[in-house]
Amino acid sequence: MFQFAYIYMGQYQRQLIAFIFFAAAIMILTSSIKESYKKAFFIIFIIATVFSHYTSSYVFFAIVALPSFIIWASKRLKGIKFPWKYTGTFSSKNLAIFFFVFMFLWYAQLTGPTFRDTSHVIIETFKSMANFFSLELRNYSEQGVLGIGLAHFPNFLSTFVHDTVFLIIGIGVLALFSRQDYQRRYRVNDEYIASTLIILAMLASFVILPYVSTAYGGTRLFSQLLVILAPCFIIGVKFITDHAKKLIKFNQKKMMKIIILTLLILGFLCTNYLQYEIFGIPYSYAYDNTGERRYETFIYDSEVTGAAWLNYHGNKNSTIHTDRVGDHRILLGFNKEPKMDHYFFNNTSPFTKGDYIYLTHLNINEGLIFKDT
Repeated sequence: MFQFAYIYMGQYQRQLIAFIFFAAAIMILTSSIKESYKKAFFIIFIIATVFSHYTSSYVFFAIVALPSFIIWASKRLKGIKFPWKYTGTFSSKNLAIFFFVFMFLWYAQLTGPTFRDTSHVIIETFKSMANFFSLELRNYSEQGVLGIGLAHFPNFLSTFVHDTVFLIIGIGVLALFSRQDYQRRYRVNDEYIASTLIILAMLASFVILPYVSTAYGGTRLFSQLLVILAPCFIIGVKFITDHAKKLIKFNQKKMMKIIILTLLILGFLCTNYLQYEIFGIPYSYAYDNTGERRYETFIYDSEVTGAAWLNYHGNKNSTIHTDRVGDHRILLGFNKEPKMDHYFFNNTSPFTKGDYIYLTHLNINEGLIFKDT
C-alpha cells in the first residue's frame, strides 16, 4: 500500500539517493554538533537533494519552510492559544529562502522540464476538482487505504496493517502535540511537532484531493516522510500502552516490543506481496517464474554482457535486430542508444548484411519471442 515494495526499490535510484541526503539533513539537524557546521552540512544536503530528485526536494522544502509559518500563524489566532516556541533548530527562515531560490534557479531556469511537470500537476489538480468524488482520479493504493476495492483476505490484511500503522503514527503526533510530558520525555521542539502536522496534511491530501495520487504515488512520499514520522510510531505505541496499562496489568516494555515487531514483520510481508503468494493468489511477478511481466523485468547478466560486447566491438552503423524485450537489455550495455529494430521477428523489417541479431536468455533457453505490435 503506502510504502515501497522492497524488491522493487531498484527502479527509483535517483529518488533513493535523494532520500539518503534528506535523511542525512534531518540527522544533522537533530545532532549536537557546532551550529556553524550544522548549517554548512544542511546546505550541502539541500543542494544534493535538489540535484538528485525534484519531487523529493519539494517535499523537503515544505518541511523546512512551513513549520516556522505555522508557529507564527498559530500565535495570532484569536481565542486559541498555542504555547509554541520558535527555536530555529529544526527550520529557519533564511534556510527556507535559500532553499526556494536555489530550487527556482535550478528547476525553473536551468532545467525546464521538471518545473513544467510540476506546473502541469498543479493545473490538472485544480481542473479535477470538478470531479472531486471520482475514484478514477485516485490511485488504487490510496483507494485501498480507505478499504475500497478489497477483493480477498490478502487485500484486507494489507489494508489493516498499513491503516494500523497510520493510526499509531497519528496517535503519536497528537500525543506530542497535546502532552508536554511527552515533549519533555522525547526532547522534541515545537518545529518538529509542526513538521509532523504538515506531513499528516500532505499524506491526507493524497487521499482527499483528486489526481494528486495518480501523478505522484503516495508510496514514494510516505517512504520519504518516514524519516520524520518513524519516532511518532514508537511514541504512539508508548501512548497506547500507557493508557492500556491503567486497565490491564502487563509488562509494558515487552508488550511494546511485541506490537512493534508484529507490525513491522507484517508490514514487510505485505509490502513484498508475500501474503498473496501464501494464499495462492498470483499477484507479483517476483514470485512467478513465468509470465510476460516476469520475462520483461528480470534481466540476466549474460544479456547485458552481450550488449556490452556489441557496444565496444560492434559496428556502430549496423542495426541490432531483437524482439520487444531485448531493447531493454541492449540499452543497459551501451553508452548511448544504438540503432535498434524491435520488429525483426514480425518479419516486417529488412535485414542488411552486417547487421546483428540480438537474442535474449528467453529466446535461446525458453524458445520464447515477444513480438512488437
